[in-house]
This record gives sequence, structure tokens and C-alpha cells, in this order.
Amino acid sequence: MSDEKKRGRPRSENPKETPLTMRLDDAEDRILTDYCKKHNVTRSDAVREAIQRLNDSSQNYFWTAEWREKLKGNEELFLQYSEQLSQAISQVISLIQEMNITSKQGSEQNEKIQN
Repeated sequence: MSDEKKRGRPRSENPKETPLTMRLDDAEDRILTDYCKKHNVTRSDAVREAIQRLNDSSQNYFWTAEWREKLKGNEELFLQYSEQLSQAISQVISLIQEMNITSKQGSEQNEKIQN
């Protein structure tokens, strides 16, 4: 009897034996669901990926409270500078348009003088 093949599914090389149950609020559930749809993965696989990222030494810093605090503190600066940059770009566009109009007027005057 020991020579006969065993029936059933073969054992996994990496069995997943520890169940995880957790509660999510609506926003967290929506984020997880959207991620799963976008990447065509199950909820369990998405959680496993997140756990692997937490374990990745190059990513660890970005999950720390210190990093989140830096982001929080700099967010206002980013918003302020982006607004200033937007205003500067608008001014440059206006100046270019004025230069274009002035250039056309100068060309027209030169044509009149030459004719």
C-alpha cells in the first residue's frame, strides 16, 4: 500500500496556514477593491504584496511616522510653490503673447515704410 500514489491535491511548497480577518472602513475597502481590479489580483494577493513591500528594506523608510510627518510638513510648501509656479507660467505666457503682438505690429510698420 505504501507504493500506491496518495490521492488528493499535492502539498504546497509554501502553504498559507495563518488566516487574517480585518475590518476596513468604506474608503479603505474602495482603495483595496480598485487596486485589485486594476491589477487583476485577489484581495489576499494584494494584502500579501503590501506585506512584502513593508518588508522591503528600501521601502521601509517611506512607511515610518517620521517620513509621513515630513510629507505633512512639506505639503503646504509644495502647494504654495506650485501656486507661485502657476502664476509665473501665466505671466510668461502673457509676455510671450505681448511680444508676438508687438513683433507683428513692428513688421507691419516696416512694410508700410518700405512701400
